[in-house]
Amino acid sequence: MRCSIAKGVLVLAAVGTCLAGRAQAQNREAAWEVYPYLGDTMFGSAAVVPDIPGQGDNVQISLNDKLSFGFRFGYHFTKRHMIEYGVGGSATNGTATITDVTVPAPPALPTVVVKSTDFKADIITGQANYIYNFFLRRRDRVVGFLTAGIGIVNFSTFGQSSDPDLQTALTDLVGDENDFMFDYGAGLRFFGSGKSGLRLDARQVRYHSHSRGDQDFIEVTLGVTVILGGT
Repeated sequence: MRCSIAKGVLVLAAVGTCLAGRAQAQNREAAWEVYPYLGDTMFGSAAVVPDIPGQGDNVQISLNDKLSFGFRFGYHFTKRHMIEYGVGGSATNGTATITDVTVPAPPALPTVVVKSTDFKADIITGQANYIYNFFLRRRDRVVGFLTAGIGIVNFSTFGQSSDPDLQTALTDLVGDENDFMFDYGAGLRFFGSGKSGLRLDARQVRYHSHSRGDQDFIEVTLGVTVILGGT
């Protein structure tokens, strides 16, 4: 799936570059920008959750990469400086894996038991970002940008297991929490007219989960950006 998205991004970016041939200046002072998007959310390394009662010290949580969607809108104070707000989300699946090591008295050998169960997870983010724009082609037809911001990530998990040990782990992990997040990234706009174009955006999001420790994911998005008003 990720390969298909990458191919789509390249094709649309090429189309945007071709369409940009007759475009006028796009990033205008006092203009609003609207950006609905689809993307791919790629979650970071699996989290190891310690000290779950009755489960030893090793419960590993991993999340599957998944399609994301969202909406962002921003205000251009100048052609180069803007503030942007956004909401987005992704629904994915996860796996909780318990590794239980039993060390008996010698001469018996240690035993290792590995169990796993699946659960579902919904992620919703709300954020505010500063964006710095820079211009890569004459008449502002291709506009790059750097961005960084803060926000809130809501992480909701759902799941159950018939295995008592796994259910104990899920009871501690499944639930709903809100965490402070920060993000940073970069992107490109390819304008085909004075009011609209294609936008490609990549950001890394970092946050600290109460149940899973430090977490991160990368979100790559693609959509149509629309410029409203301005001087």
